[in-house]
Order: sequence, then C-alpha cells, then structure tokens
Amino acid sequence: MGITSKKILITGANGFIGSNLSNYLLNKGYKVTCIVRENAKIDLLNKNLDICFCDYNNKDMLNDHISKHNVIIHMAGLTKANSFNHLYNTNVLLTEDIVDIVNNSTFVDRFIFISSQAAVGPSVNNTPKNITDKQNPISWYGISKYLAEKQVLKCNKDTTIIRPASVYGEADKDFLSYFRLVNYNIALIPASTKYISLIYINDLIKIIENHLEFKNSLVHASDTEIYTIEEFVTILSSVMNKKCLLIKIKDEHLKMFAKFQEFIYGYSDKTCLLNEQKALELSQQSWLLKSTETFISKSNLYENLMRTYTWYKKNNYL
Repeated sequence: MGITSKKILITGANGFIGSNLSNYLLNKGYKVTCIVRENAKIDLLNKNLDICFCDYNNKDMLNDHISKHNVIIHMAGLTKANSFNHLYNTNVLLTEDIVDIVNNSTFVDRFIFISSQAAVGPSVNNTPKNITDKQNPISWYGISKYLAEKQVLKCNKDTTIIRPASVYGEADKDFLSYFRLVNYNIALIPASTKYISLIYINDLIKIIENHLEFKNSLVHASDTEIYTIEEFVTILSSVMNKKCLLIKIKDEHLKMFAKFQEFIYGYSDKTCLLNEQKALELSQQSWLLKSTETFISKSNLYENLMRTYTWYKKNNYL
C-alpha cells in the first residue's frame, strides 16, 4: 500500500500546525481525517477535509475514529493552562489513551507524536540541544510534554516523536503578538541577549510528511540557524517597513508583569498569554535545538516572515 493511499488521522487538526498540515496533505493527495474537539473553530481547515468532532474524554468515541486509520498524527493538547493538572490531563492522559487504542488496533501501523522543544528544556552554554542530551523541562507545559513522550514510548507500532523548535508562520497566534507590537512601532526585547531556534511551518510540515514512512525515530526540527530575539525583531521590522522603539525588559520585570496578569485573569476563565510559566521559559538565556533533519532546505527568515505578514494582513489579523 502506497503512503498516499493510507488513511491518515490528525488529532488537534484545527490548530496552527494541525490546520496547515491537514490542508497540505489534502492538497498532496493524502486521505486525511481531522478530529477536533466539540464546538471547536474549524475556519482554518479546507472545506474538503473529512472533519469529525470528538469528545477526547470519551475513549470509545476516540477508538471509533482512530481504529479505522493507518497513520495517526497526534498533536492535540494544551500549551498553557491555569494549573499543571489541567495540562497533565490533556497532554499526558489523552496521549496515554491514544497509545492504548493504537496498541490494540489491527489497522493502525504508524504513530507520530508532535512534541515540543519545551520537553527538552533550555540549552546550556548556548549549545544547541541534541537528541542524546538529557531532558530538563522547566515549565508545566514542558514537563507535560516530557511525560507524554514517556507514554508514546509504550507504543508497540512504528513511532516517531518530533520535537519542533519555536514554530512560526501563517495562522500562528503566538508570534502574532510580535507583529502587532511592531505594527505600532514598538518592540519588547529582553534586556540581556537571548538565543533561540526557529522553524517555519512549511519546513516542519515537510519533516512530518517525510516521517510518514520513516520508522522508530526521534526528531529535532529547527532551521539550523541561531537567532537572537533582537535579530528576529530587527528582521521583522524590516519586513513590515516599520521603525521600532526597542523597549528592553529585565527578566525580573517580566516575571512581575506575568504575576500581575495572572492576578487579573484570576477573575475569569481565560488563560493569560503571559503567565509565570511562560515568563520562566522566556527568562532562560537560550532555547537552541540541533536539528536532526539534514535534508531540510535552507530557510530564509526574511522571506518566511514576509509570507506570514502577508497572510496576517489578508486575513485581518493586523
């Protein structure tokens, strides 16, 4: 059976990475089913996709969907929450349930888990983290992805764990905050130099596609470049043709602001974008990831940011 004739199921398909991946695979001729949470927004998904609404807490419903497919790409989860238990229930226990269903299915032969650089933890001495380096997650999110990976290792089918660096591109809402600030001629950057690895959404999608057939692997996905946050903002300002006032924020002030935001959001059901956990991650000197993917094309940050900026304007995000 050729890979394009296999039936692929994607969990969390309505999110930033999931929607881009689903639309891409559909256009390439793959048979794709998207499962999303009940009442989830699906405006980013191609109308020709097979979209199924699912209660992730209902294991029988999950089993009905998963057991009918050959390849499962699991990326449903939370990146932030008001408690570790919430992250644990969604990121770890859901993964555990899905792995159990996959193990007991006679139809599924491939399982791909989209993890995160956060599961590895920050880099030391500005040296990119390798797949052989010890994992040291520091945030609730990172710990939950680390524990989810442990569940994936119990899978008895061909498996791949992919850990992307920070992903940017069309439809992303995390990096959107940078675009919106620069649009107002302001840029917040750390007072001390911070180093980051990045990967453009289209590059990540090609890596995922490549591993639809590669077996039993652990993948680090980045564009192989090392950036400072100030360099990123400078390039973004050039893309948007904006002159920006650079406001340097000390780590301690960032943490104080995060505490203040959590206090304000404590009176609502919403989760603030900048909480203490996110401030903890942002205060680290470097988040660098050594890519395992030697086939990846040389990414051009300026061109990729231009594509992203054009998409944001076209879709009224800016």
